[in-house]
Amino acid sequence: GAFIAEMAVRDPGLKSYVVRSSKLFSESNFMGAGYRMKFTDPKEVLTKIQDLGIQYVVLVKRVNHTETVFPHSTQLAAALVLPESPYRRVHALAHGGRDGTTEVYQASAPIIPDIAAIRHLGTPAKASMLTHQTNQLTP
Repeated sequence: GAFIAEMAVRDPGLKSYVVRSSKLFSESNFMGAGYRMKFTDPKEVLTKIQDLGIQYVVLVKRVNHTETVFPHSTQLAAALVLPESPYRRVHALAHGGRDGTTEVYQASAPIIPDIAAIRHLGTPAKASMLTHQTNQLTP
């Protein structure tokens, strides 16, 4: 939520899109009940993010910078490091005052987002893609 709010503030022209991995890779109610992952393996996750044209992936890791918070995040982390993945880690930002890191992965070549497919996910137009501009990051 905080990342999406920050993106909205930094992008008043609404040129970037953010998709929450919790919405893309899992389902649950607003309290987290009934949680279920939508994909069975990391290769399916990799295919989905490539099909949507996701250029950047932001991943939060906790517990000594290795474990993810949710099962779908673990699946996403595994997808990013598959041999066929075009994504490479470009930033690792330590959390201030608590354990963990936020990692940013970038596709090795520019990717054009499939905005129609993103909107078809059922998310609002502005709350749409797990992407952002690297120049918006502050190390």
